[in-house]
Amino acid sequence: MAGVISPSMVVYVVENVTHGNRAFSTLNEGYGKVLRYGAHSEEVLAKLRWMNEVMGLVLAGAGAE
Repeated sequence: MAGVISPSMVVYVVENVTHGNRAFSTLNEGYGKVLRYGAHSEEVLAKLRWMNEVMGLVLAGAGAE
C-alpha cells in the first residue's frame, strides 16, 4: 500500500535520544473517504485541513514537555 504525504502535513516524530535516530509517520485519517485510498473530494481535503490546523496542534501541545 502506498500513501500520500506533502510538506504541509503534520507528522509524528519519534526520537531515540540514546542513539539519535528518528522515525516519522503521518496521522491516520480514520475511516470513510480518505486520501490514502485515492479519494480527493472537498470532504477529504476539509478533513486534512482540520487534522493540520486543529488536531495536530492539540497533539503537539499534549506531547510538549
